[in-house]
Amino acid sequence: MECKNEKMGKRHAVIRNIARNEYIRWICDPRMILFFGMMIFIETYVAEGMLAHSEKLGKPFGVFEIFIAVANSTELCMVIPAVYLLLIGDFPRRDGNTLLYVHRAGKYHWLLGQILTSVFCILTYLGAILGGCILMGAGHYFIGNRWSDVVTKYRTIFPNDMESTVSFMITERLYNQFSPYQALGYSVSLLFGLLFFLTILKLLFFLLGKPTVGVAAGVCLIGFGWLFSLLELKLKWIFPLSHAIEWQHCDEIFRFMTVSMAQSYLYFAILSVALIFVSIILMEQYNFGYVEQR
Repeated sequence: MECKNEKMGKRHAVIRNIARNEYIRWICDPRMILFFGMMIFIETYVAEGMLAHSEKLGKPFGVFEIFIAVANSTELCMVIPAVYLLLIGDFPRRDGNTLLYVHRAGKYHWLLGQILTSVFCILTYLGAILGGCILMGAGHYFIGNRWSDVVTKYRTIFPNDMESTVSFMITERLYNQFSPYQALGYSVSLLFGLLFFLTILKLLFFLLGKPTVGVAAGVCLIGFGWLFSLLELKLKWIFPLSHAIEWQHCDEIFRFMTVSMAQSYLYFAILSVALIFVSIILMEQYNFGYVEQR
């Protein structure tokens, strides 16, 4: 029994080492410049507008409202997952270290290590966006579970300010349904579900020997989901993007949800578990030696 526990402990240690090493390599990847470019875009497109509204009204906005606006922006709902897909472009890596990990821990433990790495990466990515949005509004926000006048009254007080895109990011479809803390929780968790699904999809195509196709498949799912969301077609619920955007769940006129949050969580859970199950099956046939990458 002690020998068995010792072996399990060593394998768990290897899984943690795989996750830690891959995570550090991801953080130090030069492509991280794309993340900072995205944050500059967020500051220009969202934060500066929110600050201008706050100063014009003479009132602060909520501490999480910039992030909530970002997570519900029609444009940024595509940018956030697209940039993430670029940042994990070579996930999972296959090099000399991979062969060493597989030899020491076995294929299935290597797979668990990759899944754990993806969780760390997604949490870091979303946490950095949230933290950056909070810093962008420093000195202009209040802390509390209520929507600010900047969100709820700006368009009523300044109806002629039609050039402002910020006013249309957090609309009645959102603040009439949820409190700010609820909106924050749903934004983070649903974006996590979306990014995790896209990561596991890429992992599956890696095991099929076509990692580039995995990125292309993710981009196509995001693009078609965005298009059908704009057109307000029911087909949008086939794609993961609509499930990750809160206001898409809410009826435009009446205060009810066309698709519940529970259904969206179930959607991401079923798809992700199914992809993991298929990946486990593919692991048995995958050759960690040289194969042509397409």
